[in-house]
Amino acid sequence: MQRAKVIATLIVFLFVGRNTISQTKTRDGEPFDTYSQRISWKRETKFLDNFSIYLKRFPNTTGYILYFVGDKDDTKSARARANRAKNYLFAQNVRANRIVVMCGGKLHNSRTSLYLMEPAAPLPKAGKCH
Repeated sequence: MQRAKVIATLIVFLFVGRNTISQTKTRDGEPFDTYSQRISWKRETKFLDNFSIYLKRFPNTTGYILYFVGDKDDTKSARARANRAKNYLFAQNVRANRIVVMCGGKLHNSRTSLYLMEPAAPLPKAGKCH
């Protein structure tokens, strides 16, 4: 019986416990997650909770919050929403210096993209929001 527990523990470790950032990140240049700025705050916090888990799990990474300004939106409100997301992550015990807010540029619809970046990785491509 004890041997079966040891084997089960090893199997769990092999398939779950060895997770590394290379297994969780997407291809270079792709966001960790993206969501519309039209969703509710309650729903947005679900995206941010997931993001904070990975930021805590990989303490050498930096989280980038890129906000994209839609045709019918203004830069000020999009930036305010991204800063609110940063403050939420900070309240989840993610150090503020590990979270960077950047303008991603103009798009047809406003959205937010979250990037989980390793120290040597190139920065996400940002655009102009003016």
